[in-house]
Amino acid sequence: MTKRILSVVSAAVFMFLCGSAAAMDWKDIHEKADKTSLPEAVAYQQKNPQSPEALYLLGIVLLNDYKVDEAESVFKRMLQADPRSIEAGWGQAEVLRRRHEVDKAEKILEEIIQKDPEFSPAYITLAYMIFDKREYGRSISLASKVIRQGREKVDLTNYARAYLTIGGAKAMLADEGGIFSKLFQGTQILGYLKKAQELEPHSAGVLFGLGSFYALAPGIAGGDAEKGLAFLKETIEVDPRFADAYARLAQIYFRRNEEGLAKKYLAEAQRLDPLNPLTQRVAREHK
Repeated sequence: MTKRILSVVSAAVFMFLCGSAAAMDWKDIHEKADKTSLPEAVAYQQKNPQSPEALYLLGIVLLNDYKVDEAESVFKRMLQADPRSIEAGWGQAEVLRRRHEVDKAEKILEEIIQKDPEFSPAYITLAYMIFDKREYGRSISLASKVIRQGREKVDLTNYARAYLTIGGAKAMLADEGGIFSKLFQGTQILGYLKKAQELEPHSAGVLFGLGSFYALAPGIAGGDAEKGLAFLKETIEVDPRFADAYARLAQIYFRRNEEGLAKKYLAEAQRLDPLNPLTQRVAREHK
C-alpha cells in the first residue's frame, strides 16, 4: 500500500513538473518582450525572482538590446533550474547564433524541434543560420513550417520573420540561378516581403528586407535603387546597431563607385559585427 501511495505521489510530482515546464506561454512572452524596455524587464524579474517566465522575458529583452553576454547568463539560470526548458535552450542557441557558433547552435535547435515541433522560434533561428550557409531551399522549408502553423500559434515578430526569410532566400536563388530561376523565384520575392511589411511595417528587419530588394533587383523586376537606399537608411535610424544594413549600404555604394561612403558604412558594419557573413562578403569583394 505504501509503495502504491509513493508511486502515485511520484507520478503526480512528475506530471506537475512536466506541466509547469510546458505551461509557459512563450508566444505571449515573445510579444510582450517586443514592447518591454530593459528597465521594465529587470524590474519585473526582480519582483518575481522565482518565475521562469520573468527570466525568459528578461532574456529576450536583453537579446533585443544586443546584450548577448547578459542574456546568456539569464538563460543559464533558467537551464540550471530546469535543464529540460525548451525556451532556455532556444535562448542558448540564439546566443550562439549571434556569436556565429553555428554548429553548436544548430545541434541544440534540432533537438528542440524534435522535442516540440510547435516551437516556432527554433525554426526561425535555424532558418537564419541555414540562410547564411547558403542552403536557401532548406531555409525556405523551415520558414514555411512556421507560416503553416498559423498566426494564432506564432508570435508576431517570428511570423513576420518567416515571410522575410522566404523572400530573402528566394532573392538569393534568383540572383545565383539561371534565367528560369530568376523568372520563377524573382516574381515571388516582393509578395513575401510585402506580407512581412503588413505584419510589422516599422521593423528594422522588414525595412532591411525591402531595402535590399529595391536596391539590388533589376528595374524590370521592380528594383528602384533610390527607394532601396531610403529603406536601408531608415533601417539604421530604427536600429542603429543593425550590422547587415550598414554592410548592404556599403555594398550598394561600392557598386555606385562612391568609395568614401562605402568604406564608411563597411567600417561601421565591421565595428558592430566583424564576423557577420554579409559584412565579410562585402569586405572580401572590395579589398
